[in-house]
Amino acid sequence: MTTLLQLDATPREGLQWGRGEVAECEIEAFAAALPLGAADQRAIVATLSNFPSECQVRGMFFDGLVNVIKKERDADTAERLMLHAGVRARAIPFALLPHRDFYKLYFMAAAVLYPDLSLDRSMQRIAETFYPVFRDSMVGRTLSAMMGSDPRRILAKLVDAYSMSVQDNSHSVRVSEEHAMLWECRVEPSPFYGGTFRGIVLGTLHSHGVTGGKVDVVSRVADGPEHTRWVFRIGW
Repeated sequence: MTTLLQLDATPREGLQWGRGEVAECEIEAFAAALPLGAADQRAIVATLSNFPSECQVRGMFFDGLVNVIKKERDADTAERLMLHAGVRARAIPFALLPHRDFYKLYFMAAAVLYPDLSLDRSMQRIAETFYPVFRDSMVGRTLSAMMGSDPRRILAKLVDAYSMSVQDNSHSVRVSEEHAMLWECRVEPSPFYGGTFRGIVLGTLHSHGVTGGKVDVVSRVADGPEHTRWVFRIGW
């Protein structure tokens, strides 16, 4: 397995998939270019092939991910990855954009920035930055001001933040123990979502001064080809 991503930095027609249908061979070619093992590449193909077209994410997260790439590597790497993923140079923060295109850049960034980690762990590392990106937005500053430092309140408000940030997902959270809550969600069909969610929650708790958080998977069940239902236990 190589450790470098060989990129064709020339923009091509159809590079940005948007919400339309994408040929399986194009998805396979995208995954094959990533410096990952065959099992991870197959999982990426399955994720992108079954990704719900109606699922959209706020533009601020595209910019936030690009900034992570610039910070961990450099602006040239960020530009090459964006070109290869078909991601525009600048996104309107609260504009809704295809979540599948975000995942293309997310998969590439995880593989390139943290080649010594498993894909699940590298995606978690990146996801730890997602809430701070939201918190820096105008709406995020208002919502985060109401969170305080109580993990129960933080996680309850995180449901609202998540609902504002990603369409076509559903989330709920409830107290299960004195120092734990259960989070239930219906989300995109990524087998790596556990790492992503863990990063989002730990990044959120840390942003509000809560340390020692732990996220465990309770259950994971497919809900048709385009969605997966997860239950997580969040303790502190």
